[in-house]
Amino acid sequence: MKIAGDENNEFILQELGKRIKEIRIRRSMTQKELARNAGVSFSTVVRIENGEGVNIENFMKIMRILELLQNFNILIPEQLPTLEELFKDKPKRQRVSKTKRAGRQEWKWGDEE
Repeated sequence: MKIAGDENNEFILQELGKRIKEIRIRRSMTQKELARNAGVSFSTVVRIENGEGVNIENFMKIMRILELLQNFNILIPEQLPTLEELFKDKPKRQRVSKTKRAGRQEWKWGDEE
């Protein structure tokens, strides 16, 4: 089943666990082999396949052994510069900040005039 984006977290974890289990089985790998090769505990593999939450680092280790780590490029794509950004002389923004409005007066207490 496809994940559309409006499902709750529990459903998504269940679906990801099901997919990981299917891939592991297609590769003729036992849960113990996957755990050993990934350097995680057997119970971590069981938890993932049962749709329970696990540490992101352990999830990445399992994805690496199943040769799925490159799929993170689809999940979180690299942000390439826009044409506008390529042709501007300004340096690339590293963070967002609010701009101050011109002519804005600072607020003062009534007795500070």
